[in-house]
Amino acid sequence: MKARETELVTLKKEVDAFPRTLEQAVTRAREEALAVLRRDLEHMAALTAMEREWERKMLEQRIAHMQAAHAELDKTNNGLRDELALAQKQVQEIAGRAIEGASQARAFQSVNQIALEQARRDPKSKE
Repeated sequence: MKARETELVTLKKEVDAFPRTLEQAVTRAREEALAVLRRDLEHMAALTAMEREWERKMLEQRIAHMQAAHAELDKTNNGLRDELALAQKQVQEIAGRAIEGASQARAFQSVNQIALEQARRDPKSKE
C-alpha cells in the first residue's frame, strides 16, 4: 500500500507540474521553429540578393554591348555620310561636264551647220 501511496504522490506531482512542463516544451518548440524559419528566411534573402546581383550584371553587360553596337553604327553612319557627300560632289561634277559637253556639241553643230550653209551658198569658194 505504501508503494501505491508513493506512486499516487508522484503522479499528483507530475500532474501539478504538467502545465509548466507543457509550457516549457511549447516554448522550446516555438524557439526551435523560429530559429529554423529565420535560417530559411536568411537563406532566401541571400539567394534573392545573389539573383538581383546576377540580373544587375547581366543588364550592365547588355548595356555595354548596346553601347558598343551604337558606337559602331555611328562610325558606319559617319562613313556612309562621307561617301554620300563625295558621291554628290562627283555627280555635280559629272553633270557640269555633261552640260558643258552638250553646249560644246551644240556650238560645234552650229558652226558645222553654218559652214555647210556657207559652202552651199558659195560654190566658188570651193574651187
